[in-house]
Amino acid sequence: MAAACETVKIISTEFDTESGYDHVTIDGQRFSGSSVSINMVVPKDTTINFQSDGSTTRSGFVLQWQCDTLGGML
Repeated sequence: MAAACETVKIISTEFDTESGYDHVTIDGQRFSGSSVSINMVVPKDTTINFQSDGSTTRSGFVLQWQCDTLGGML
């Protein structure tokens, strides 16, 4: 889904993946493990990818996004 704004703020509210094996990639940054806190501003057309080796199951992750109204400032 494309955003109607130029940049979006992405925040993780939950994050628990198998460290080193399952990861989320956002704007070239890789996130993995259970002590992850994502709070970043990215262009509206950014793709988020999840990669898993499928061997161990963890609870996963929840990402929320909203239009960035501060122009890229956190």
